[in-house]
Amino acid sequence: MVFAVEFGGSTGAVPGVLRDLPRGSRCFGLKFGISGDNRVYYAADGDLVVYEEPWGPVAPLREGDARWDPAWCADLIDVTDPAESWGLKLFLLAERVMSVTIERSWFVRPLRTAELPDAAAFTNTSAWDIP
Repeated sequence: MVFAVEFGGSTGAVPGVLRDLPRGSRCFGLKFGISGDNRVYYAADGDLVVYEEPWGPVAPLREGDARWDPAWCADLIDVTDPAESWGLKLFLLAERVMSVTIERSWFVRPLRTAELPDAAAFTNTSAWDIP
């Protein structure tokens, strides 16, 4: 398992980067925007399954995609309340999807680091295409 944090970057949000993941792997990504414009990404086997700004239950790009279980969203937010927002509850969704507990220490202790290419390298390329 790999847990990655990008500070000030968004390479992990580039659809082409998610599609380039090896077959047999899964990736769940979150992007928290300063203006509340949060994003959710999920890729499985090199295919983009979810890519959206979540308002209400998170849904797959292709209706009925068996790689997305709608039960993962159950009871995390009140989808009937238009004022309800996902916010940090997206971490709970990540735990359900990836079957892992996100540890507080992952955010406060030093972790192994790796340099990622700047997302600007993907500007105006097909890497941003969403199926």
